Amino acid sequence: MKIVHLIDYYQPQVGYQEYFLAKEHVKSGHQTYVVTSDRYHNFPDYDSVYAPLLGQRIVGEGIKIEQGIKTIRLKSMEIPKTNLIFLLDLYKTIRDLKPDLVLCHGVYSLTSLRIAKIKVKMDFKLIYDTHAASFNTDFNRSFLRKIYHFIYKVIFMGSILKNADSIFAVGQAEQEYVCRDLNLPKEEVPIIRLGVDTKLFRYLVKLRNEIRSTLKIKNGATVIIFTGKITQDKEVHVLVEALEKIPPKKIVLLLIGGGPPDYLNKIKKIAVKTRLIHLPFVENNKLPGFYSASDIAVWPGDSSIAILEAMSCRLPVVLPDYFGTAYLNASPGIIRFRRSNYHHLFQKIKLLAYNQDLISKLGLINRRFVVKNLSWNKIAREILLIPKR
Repeated sequence: MKIVHLIDYYQPQVGYQEYFLAKEHVKSGHQTYVVTSDRYHNFPDYDSVYAPLLGQRIVGEGIKIEQGIKTIRLKSMEIPKTNLIFLLDLYKTIRDLKPDLVLCHGVYSLTSLRIAKIKVKMDFKLIYDTHAASFNTDFNRSFLRKIYHFIYKVIFMGSILKNADSIFAVGQAEQEYVCRDLNLPKEEVPIIRLGVDTKLFRYLVKLRNEIRSTLKIKNGATVIIFTGKITQDKEVHVLVEALEKIPPKKIVLLLIGGGPPDYLNKIKKIAVKTRLIHLPFVENNKLPGFYSASDIAVWPGDSSIAILEAMSCRLPVVLPDYFGTAYLNASPGIIRFRRSNYHHLFQKIKLLAYNQDLISKLGLINRRFVVKNLSWNKIAREILLIPKR
């Protein structure tokens, strides 16, 4: 099968759904392409946070092999003061490729409308996914967003829904949002969750020892890891406040990622007793070593796909109560606390920090859970079998 993954911005070094799905489709023998823009996403604080990992934001047009996947980058134009981008030569590219399946990542973009229009002239299966939810999508935030959403509902929506063979959401919050906004019954928008590369993300004792030695982490120290954007909504400051209450114990907090300098400084000022190691973003394929070097993973605020990666590397994971990740409660290796309550978080971490046997037991349970239920290989096959609406 010839498959096109269509997405406005594509950063395979970071590792996300579109990269891992395309990777699995390649491994399964499908002729797979990523069609995208000539630039990386305009992340906040790009120059200071993401540029060290990704390099210059505009990478140029052309056909390249990126992380083993044939990637077609199209010359593009961004619309100022919006999140919208126009991919030039999109119709010609899709026409020349003649795909059997186009998986369009996102339903609210100009690209999502344009591929619906292209489908009218061609014969391919069109599947959309949606990541939009109330915690990451607010069309009332500005006047321009309100206008765009109005135009979308009046002009875009009908064409997209008419030509979409299937639409799926990556979680419950995303399903509820799109069904409410587009007036769709939930049975027409199944949930196909984000996953993890269980072959890449696994516990590696050699890397554990090497990284702990490099970071000068003493034997017997308990390492707590957080990865991703270090921003206010991730509530890393709550984690540091909790660790400051831990009785005398070799605790190391390993933060991997970037964020606004003022927030990073706030965190470092709170960490008086806690040893804090902060590293910038690293390529996704380097993360298994850092998870292996750690003992417990904590995401105290908004959710992240990295949760699954830590579980796959045999770490117990501490998370706030949240309905969007409630499906993970099927694994006893997930420990819950009341969000923003650093005292409750402290109690949960304390239970684990002094019990290495429990850490090992819960971590192994998490590994088995994701291998059985959330491997990208399984999810990639599931998407190909999704029924028509």
